[in-house]
Amino acid sequence: MSAPVTLHLTNAYHQTSGGIRTFYHALLQSASAQRRAMHLVVPAAAERTEALDRWTTIHHVRAARSPLFDRRYRLLRPDHYWSRRTAVGRILSSVRPDIVEVCDKYTLSAAGRLARSGWYWDGYRPTVVGLSCERMDDNVAAYMPGGRWFVKAAHTYLRVVYAPGFDAHVANSRYTADELLSGAGVAAVDVRSMGVDVELFAGAVPDAALRARLLIDAGGTEQSALVLYAGRVSPEKHIDPLVHAIGRAAVVSWDGRDVRLLIVGDGPSALSLRRLADRVAPGHVHFVGSLTDRAALAAVYASADVFVHTNGREPFGIAPLEAMAAGVPVVVPAAGGVLSYAHDGNAWLVPPTAEGFASGIRAALAAHDTARVAMARATARQHAWPLMARRYFETLDALHRRRLAAERQQILTGRALPSSA
Repeated sequence: MSAPVTLHLTNAYHQTSGGIRTFYHALLQSASAQRRAMHLVVPAAAERTEALDRWTTIHHVRAARSPLFDRRYRLLRPDHYWSRRTAVGRILSSVRPDIVEVCDKYTLSAAGRLARSGWYWDGYRPTVVGLSCERMDDNVAAYMPGGRWFVKAAHTYLRVVYAPGFDAHVANSRYTADELLSGAGVAAVDVRSMGVDVELFAGAVPDAALRARLLIDAGGTEQSALVLYAGRVSPEKHIDPLVHAIGRAAVVSWDGRDVRLLIVGDGPSALSLRRLADRVAPGHVHFVGSLTDRAALAAVYASADVFVHTNGREPFGIAPLEAMAAGVPVVVPAAGGVLSYAHDGNAWLVPPTAEGFASGIRAALAAHDTARVAMARATARQHAWPLMARRYFETLDALHRRRLAAERQQILTGRALPSSA
């Protein structure tokens, strides 16, 4: 029996969109290796169909840029899918997937409800899964000051509008799942971890010339310590405390060396963060921008002395896993989704404050803890993308079988009309 055909809808996809784009590319590679049909629908500047091979296809749908928060993103909105004549509606009607997965709590969420109702197929309907890769309450709190009211409204929206539109829910960490379980009252959420390209990042080696050049760009010397942050530069990442921590290092050196910070990534907070760095850590922070060349990014990881992840409310956090694979000491907040894999045996866990990051960087530089780094590498290997992607498909397939079995039981007991699914 062939594997179920899956179709995935997401707005979190552009050239530098980070973790979710990386996740879907890993799924596409896994689907191809398993010879199972997978379709990915994403917003784009122009309409085109990208057939990667016999099994996998990316449907690029023309969409306008987001009017709020981060204009690098484009958004698929309800007018892209509200009928079978819309761009997304035509794709759904043509593909007739067994499973539709929606990774978006905002403008795409109603597509799940429509697919579940059989709207696109005159009664036929797939199993519809909501994938949570972020928490709505954390995003609301980060972007809207005075967020308590907005957080309460977000939980109401999730409970009344979002959650009931799906047959099942999957989350990338227990931390992400907790919003649905406690805030929205969902009965069950399957948790499936994200992964890391172990082959790429573990294969990277320190590059002395690259390290020297980066330190000089950051105002240091070859004797300076190189601290790395890689990821989106946006309010929810809470990077400001790390910059303040580096500002303190400009006055008091750690481990006999002054410390320079390299920020790899871009986003809506880039300008304000540059201004903060100029004020509290002048000459000690270098902004590289986005690195789309993954091999170049891996070389930067391997050449750093310490990697710091700043977000205490991170849904999962692929970047710290990449640093672990590259053999770099990792400092992470003692909170959030990073605790899915980070612990005192493979990382330095600290409060997500300037004082916490300062103490973590100091401890990581002084320790020369090869055992902790070795355990971090082992953790990364346990999250290799081929394994994580295969497990994710296994979860989708199990949810599909469960939905069909429940439907058959309802038919047998006379509680539902037969479906053509």
